[in-house]
Amino acid sequence: MQELTIYRLLLVDDDPGILQLVAQILSPYGYQITLLDQPDKFWETLEETNPDLLILDVELFTTHQAKNIKQVPLSGFDLCQVIRSDLRWNRLPILFLSAHTDVETIQHSFAVGANDFLNKPIVATELQTRVRTRLEQQQIWKFTETEALGW
Repeated sequence: MQELTIYRLLLVDDDPGILQLVAQILSPYGYQITLLDQPDKFWETLEETNPDLLILDVELFTTHQAKNIKQVPLSGFDLCQVIRSDLRWNRLPILFLSAHTDVETIQHSFAVGANDFLNKPIVATELQTRVRTRLEQQQIWKFTETEALGW
């Protein structure tokens, strides 16, 4: 009997509405979904959840404590580059979601290491298909690497 794999997804977006929409679209597929709307807690959440796929907004905001609380932009591009340079996380599939649909943004997403890019507003069937495809490709890659090592 084959075991059912429950994939873990980490969704990072500073818009709680987008997080809820993505979770609603993907939850019928049995994924374990973690929503993060506070990018300053990214690394802690990444370690805790150990996701199989990361869905990341291109433009994030983080609140810094100062005299006045203000939101400071944080780039999903920057996070992606750091992830790609980290030996533990560099093969984590990353799918960008963005309202920025210009060619430069899309090309830059792939240049910093994204595996996929989807436009906002989100098309449910496209998101479902892309997530499933990325997870299946990751499983094939893991299986192939394990076989090559003779495990």
